[in-house]
Amino acid sequence: MRSLPEAGFALLLVVVYGWVFPFFPRLNNPNELVRVYMARSIAEDSTYSIGTRSQGPDGSWLDTGPVYDEWGFVNDKALVCSEPGEHPPHCAGRLYAAKAPAASFFAVPVVGALDAAVRVFAHRAPTKGEFVFVLRWMLGILPTIAFWLSIRRFLLALGISMAVTTVACLAGALGSASLTYGQMFAGHQLSAVSLGLLFLAAFWPRQAPAASRGASDLRALLVGFGAASAACSEYQAAPAALLLFFGWLLYERPPRSAVGWALVGALPLLLVTARFHAVVFGAPWRTPYAALENAKFIQDFGTAPIGLRWPSWESTSGSLLSARLGLLFWAPWMVLLLPSIDLLLRRAPQGEPPTHKEARRIGRLACLLVAYYVVFQICHALWQSGWTVGPRYMTPVAPFAAVAIAIALELAHLDARRWLLGVFAGTAAAAILATGLVALLCQGFPTEVAQPLVEVVGPLLRHGFVARNPLQALGVPGVASAVPTLVGLAVAAWVCLRSAGPGFTVPVRLACAVFLLVVGLQWTWPKGANPAGEDAAAFLAEHWEPALPPGARPFE
Repeated sequence: MRSLPEAGFALLLVVVYGWVFPFFPRLNNPNELVRVYMARSIAEDSTYSIGTRSQGPDGSWLDTGPVYDEWGFVNDKALVCSEPGEHPPHCAGRLYAAKAPAASFFAVPVVGALDAAVRVFAHRAPTKGEFVFVLRWMLGILPTIAFWLSIRRFLLALGISMAVTTVACLAGALGSASLTYGQMFAGHQLSAVSLGLLFLAAFWPRQAPAASRGASDLRALLVGFGAASAACSEYQAAPAALLLFFGWLLYERPPRSAVGWALVGALPLLLVTARFHAVVFGAPWRTPYAALENAKFIQDFGTAPIGLRWPSWESTSGSLLSARLGLLFWAPWMVLLLPSIDLLLRRAPQGEPPTHKEARRIGRLACLLVAYYVVFQICHALWQSGWTVGPRYMTPVAPFAAVAIAIALELAHLDARRWLLGVFAGTAAAAILATGLVALLCQGFPTEVAQPLVEVVGPLLRHGFVARNPLQALGVPGVASAVPTLVGLAVAAWVCLRSAGPGFTVPVRLACAVFLLVVGLQWTWPKGANPAGEDAAAFLAEHWEPALPPGARPFE
């Protein structure tokens, strides 16, 4: 099996993304839950505020509110003080989600519809888990699957071979943060999908059917909406959206009418977000970062714009190479960006087909976007990212890295392409295995963990812990309940390896050797010196839902 038909690719993504439901309701993951708090507050109480802070008789600060009282403490808040001249965190005032608001805005109709449906049919309010489950599918999993199907069609329309397209899409969809955060209701993957929508609408190959004259206005509308959605889902996506937008203006030279339609697509969400900023924080350009409630975040951010500072060796090596966070540890296939940049920047040979020229231009732009996110990550005050799988602020890198590498391989000389495809396939298969096993368990590791695969993933699987899924609900014990996901991961890794070439030729043998080498390195990478890292698996097990899944053994 050297490729997957579109239906098979879609089914594979549905199974791997959707079979398990990793959720720890008692931990109240702020990256996800604070957005749900805001969506519920808007839908149920017509307010942006998720609660209020007041001072008790003993001088302690108390946070209360309808959603807050029901679900409890959540981090990642902003605090707008009631009295002029006071500053958070030590003041009375209103609490808000310290996040870009688009995810919560998009969630409001979903939250309202779910609440109405559950009250009608079950005669009760939805639970926290039900809200999160539905929001993940509606605003995380389904958009991500549709996005990767579109990327696959885009690469094929560019003239990229089926083998290279298959490896690129499997690597990006299942061997990167796209899987981890595509399973979550948060801003990382939503901004990635939004940037992808902008990218696909702006640069869909001219000769492809989707680029017909009748679709041009719709494409321009999507360019604008994608740009606005990316910036309003995660503020750091705004420069990336501008980069793609100006690339569209420069390379595609759209008519004025198309630029007008793009503005029409962008303005509604931009105006709603500006109004939110003005009403809550006092000016359309003031974001929640101006009113952070967490004292540690205030200290880390300092006075720099969105917490940026000069990079250090620690932030660079940690963001790219470390086992806890490193981009190349969790997505080792992205190491091929280095030869890809070289191939894409070379002068086009005489007589190069127009389709290759177009692809080369698109690949260069994708590399620029990757470079922006790498610089942002290593310069960010919070580069360590808290509880995370990989560098979550770089989640949007995955699709653009996959596109750039796929284009570069197609432009490479035939002999070089065979070798590069073997390395690509082997590293992609290793990334799918590592990221996929994590997806069976959780969506972030405590900050004390230095080697998540050894300190957390291995111990939890050996003890029979797997996230909630349909077979587990029927009583199937331990890892056996996750067989559909495991089969999906195995199929994806196998297809990557087989895509390297026919039979058991040298490129396929190279892919298998690279796969075994990378997997070995990932699982033998040294653990950290912090003993608390080894306790992380037991900590997660203590907070598991259900408390002890069928077949699981408690940690002693």
